[in-house]
Amino acid sequence: MDDLIYRNNAIAEENIDPHGRPAKDEFEEFSEEVSEHTDLGYKEEKVKSAKERKKRLKEMDEIVKEEIK
Repeated sequence: MDDLIYRNNAIAEENIDPHGRPAKDEFEEFSEEVSEHTDLGYKEEKVKSAKERKKRLKEMDEIVKEEIK
């Protein structure tokens, strides 16, 4: 991207500051919007007990063993 700065290209000079970063901050709003849409609500999910986790792991192991056969 550095080579775009030193060319006589008006578009490149307009869109990139001398340090090689985009001159306009158009990505900050986009990243906030994306994070809002990708929030899956894990904060609301309760932590499972150790017994529940072991039970689910056993179920998954059984399924995998059946699939392998």
